[in-house]
Amino acid sequence: MSRRTVRAMGVIGAAAAAMLTACESQETTDGGPRTVPAPRQTPMETPPPAEAGTTRIDGFDIVHNSWNSLGYRWDWAGSPVLSPGGVLEFVDAYHDRIVAQESGSVISVLDPRSGALLWSADLPGRASRLVGNVRVDSSLFSTTETDLFEIDINTGNLLDRRALTNVVNTPPVIVDNLAIFGTSAGEVLAYNRSFGVDVWKYALNGPIQAKPLRIDDRDVAFVSQVGDVVFLDVLTGRSKGRQRISGGLANDPITDGYRLFIASEDQSVYAYDAATAERLWRHRTSRPIRTQPVYWDNVIYYSTAENGFVALDGDNGEPLWTLPELGNAWVVGLRDGLLVTWDGRTAHTIDPEFGDIVTKVELPGVRGLRTDQFVDGNLYAVAGAGKILRFSPR
Repeated sequence: MSRRTVRAMGVIGAAAAAMLTACESQETTDGGPRTVPAPRQTPMETPPPAEAGTTRIDGFDIVHNSWNSLGYRWDWAGSPVLSPGGVLEFVDAYHDRIVAQESGSVISVLDPRSGALLWSADLPGRASRLVGNVRVDSSLFSTTETDLFEIDINTGNLLDRRALTNVVNTPPVIVDNLAIFGTSAGEVLAYNRSFGVDVWKYALNGPIQAKPLRIDDRDVAFVSQVGDVVFLDVLTGRSKGRQRISGGLANDPITDGYRLFIASEDQSVYAYDAATAERLWRHRTSRPIRTQPVYWDNVIYYSTAENGFVALDGDNGEPLWTLPELGNAWVVGLRDGLLVTWDGRTAHTIDPEFGDIVTKVELPGVRGLRTDQFVDGNLYAVAGAGKILRFSPR
């Protein structure tokens, strides 16, 4: 497999906040999650014909021409369950499930075909900060600072709960029975979730805030907030190489399966060989990088308020093109050969070869965008009072 054909990896964008929706909860007697009944559902609205102008849902306006110009058509609007005072913290889109978790720890799973609520559950006894969710096959691993929950993504049944031996700061990388975390104390922790014991630890300088990144079947990379970079064997915890940069991360590192790319607050983008930990190149910027970088087809896309939106050659770190007017934008996906970017209010489509802006659309009221696959996937928007809306490729 060539480097130009490996898939894009990395997290694109943060889950957006949503407004309060009240609901009741009922406690089960089996020690499992508290099931939270869905709010009363109104009949599913049918998307209007293409010539229709606007559909209003819970105070949010879907301006159809705007979404059509990006290459998408509205399919449905779904309602994850929110606890009293809760706001959406994490939304993850998969081809067969949409997972939404709010600050009160209620997890909702929606059917991507219709937006119907399949199930919702409250993490039992949750008393610490939510860290994030990771899916492996039909298991959803939901992590707080002190506990690891395993939930059947199809039914909402609690499969396992483990009290962690240390306070963790990141979601895990799951490798067989190992869950590998970063901690605020700067430790990489490999926890055997079958036996509830630590298998190995590795110490870095400074807290670990960025998500751990699995490079391949045997290697995982961590970056600390003081700039320690380490490549570890996932089974043994042995270092395969260690480096140092001058600052921490406000985003997550990315990979093409061979190289590690880091967009740092020390005003640089770095590339490292994952097999040797050798630094391949460094691209300097005029500002710290705080948006999420994305890798696709041997190009790294990043942005800063001063530099704008930049495309870097993955082999040497040289800029291919720059859009100064698109500061603080990040790539959501690729639609019909065009990059789709988002900056928290405005979406653009961009020609990835020349850097030309094709479309610019204001999307007021949208609080987050993500796709279920990078190339021509369905687009999901978090909007209004806790709504998730699906737009399919036209």
